[in-house]
Amino acid sequence: MQAAVLTIMKAGPHPLNFLNYTKPYGASDFPPEFATVFPKTNQREAWTAHKAWTAVDYVGGGKNLKVEYGVLAALCAEMIDTNCLALYEPREQTLIPNDGSLRQELKRRWGSRLT
Repeated sequence: MQAAVLTIMKAGPHPLNFLNYTKPYGASDFPPEFATVFPKTNQREAWTAHKAWTAVDYVGGGKNLKVEYGVLAALCAEMIDTNCLALYEPREQTLIPNDGSLRQELKRRWGSRLT
């Protein structure tokens, strides 16, 4: 189902939602200097440069984070292209720049669900 900027999808037994937004993440919540919280230059650059974002969430998640994050990582790995500057994990407060190793980093963190 898709309604405006929100899409709901079921991938096998996994309910997911996608939210697409055409402004920087947290534009009204984070001050411009928020990028300085990231320790690496490439993280700060990716945060500062992004103009839009897509959230991919596991609906009703929090029961089995290893499985849920594995599903999300596998899906996000397939969505990575040159338009993707980084992947931000709000729960982990981690920003992983798309510098050519993002897919491998997802595999390292979330395991064998990625082929």
